Amino acid sequence: MFQTSRFIESEISEISIEEVSFFSFMKMVVFMYTGQLDLKDDEHVPRNNNGDLHNLLDILSVADRFIVDRLKHLCEYHLTKLVDSDTVHVLLEESKLHNANQLEEICLHFLRNNDNCAFFNESAWDRCHR
Repeated sequence: MFQTSRFIESEISEISIEEVSFFSFMKMVVFMYTGQLDLKDDEHVPRNNNGDLHNLLDILSVADRFIVDRLKHLCEYHLTKLVDSDTVHVLLEESKLHNANQLEEICLHFLRNNDNCAFFNESAWDRCHR
């Protein structure tokens, strides 16, 4: 691919992609070929206390970085189902970071309708009550 160019990639057999997990990159590649995002039944899925939340946020970040809009919107869709009083603040910040407008609107709607959620900063309060 890079054999006739003057890029450094023409001289090496591996291309390093910084700050991207193998898991998320592979999910993006599989999505690009199949149009499917499957987080279940995968031996390479890192599991932790918040499982899908962290995996979806990682994939959202990669999709935004490589401009794979269909994958980004699919991640947003799945993340909107995870909005609750424990996750709303993290999801709102991530939505702003990755220009995930659909997710941002869902988070703001949740905050407007749930007085028991403490606002984490003044700008969130202002955006929520405009």
